[in-house]
Amino acid sequence: MSNQLLIAIITSSATGTAVGAIIGIIKDFFHSKKVDRLVLFFIIKTLATDAIWAGYISTEDLQFLEKAYKEYKRLGGNGFADTLMNRVRMLPIKEDE
Repeated sequence: MSNQLLIAIITSSATGTAVGAIIGIIKDFFHSKKVDRLVLFFIIKTLATDAIWAGYISTEDLQFLEKAYKEYKRLGGNGFADTLMNRVRMLPIKEDE
């Protein structure tokens, strides 16, 4: 049975309407969380990779990366971003000219 059919059956009564609304809110919450985590990962990957290739990172970029990484971890992110951040933290800090 598809999710949409199940939701249609559940939402066919007054109680079902409330349940359907709650399911929708929960679905939106998790979808948004996934999208936010994906966007943060893309930002971390892009900035970290650029810095690693350059061989240094600016103070501003490092601060931004640390904030993005903290939020990414709060949303449940892990794995490759950890590796990237560990490599970035070992880079020399040099301000862009």
